[in-house]
Amino acid sequence: MFYKYFFLFHVWLFIGSLSAQSLESKYPDIIYDAYYSGLNPKFDSFYGGVSSQYPISVDPERLLEDNDAWFISLPKGSFIVYQYTNNAIFNAPDQDDIIIIENGCCRLERKSKNPERAKVYVSGDGVNYSFLGIVDDCEKSTLDLETISFDEVVRFIKIEGLDYKCNPEGFDLKNAYALPGANIDLYMGINHANEFFNNQIENRILILDHVYFSNDSYAISHEGQRDLNIIIQNLNKHPDVNIHLVGHTDNNASESYNLHLSIKRANAVQAYLLNNGIDPQRVSIEGRGETEPLKPNTTESGRAINRRVELRRLN
Repeated sequence: MFYKYFFLFHVWLFIGSLSAQSLESKYPDIIYDAYYSGLNPKFDSFYGGVSSQYPISVDPERLLEDNDAWFISLPKGSFIVYQYTNNAIFNAPDQDDIIIIENGCCRLERKSKNPERAKVYVSGDGVNYSFLGIVDDCEKSTLDLETISFDEVVRFIKIEGLDYKCNPEGFDLKNAYALPGANIDLYMGINHANEFFNNQIENRILILDHVYFSNDSYAISHEGQRDLNIIIQNLNKHPDVNIHLVGHTDNNASESYNLHLSIKRANAVQAYLLNNGIDPQRVSIEGRGETEPLKPNTTESGRAINRRVELRRLN
């Protein structure tokens, strides 16, 4: 029993931090996908280094958050896909939006006009990618989403190596993140519900801080009902606002099972709102299964945070 409440306290503590303030992150927090081409016969997985230690085997997870030390070399055909769960990148007017940080400078090392290069793709959903441009080495490259008229928010960036040269061989990736002015904090806690309903804030998501679910369950707790009562009050104050509920799961069970479970969770929240007088035409639902975790599913606390329902404005 002690462990149960100790665990729930830490889950609430993390989610509750969303209420105190919006998450102010510009960095990637999940490696969504990664592929090593095997072009370098010395390594059977990703390699790179830190400081003067290279080339050595490196886990792609080293490149997350505000990493400024580790790098991974991407020989031709290798790629890393970053996912941004706490924030997103948008097409800001009159400026570049994304910065790619590379380690070293092949042109200077080899006194060559041919740099190490990489292709950059962007996506809003992790499924459909748009080619944004080619970056080269010598530490920093910036890109503007306006060049491809990309109007979605970017939540995934794919970086694919194009070359096999220098030491270590390949584009030496350190990080990719939003430039100032192009970053948007996606999530707001329930304490910001009034702000969420009073203002038209595009692409923001309201986290229902206490609408968490036990494993394989879609039952709403008493604490969750208190959050939903706040939503009901705001919907009654703003009869012109329609909302969209999105259910999520952890990665326990199969993808198809989790998709159905996420729909049941969104349905449960919708049913509570409708049973308390909200017009059905104002509340739509969707399930996204396990495809959009807020935290890695490698720990129980991370999985618990991912078992959630989010609220988005439709107008």
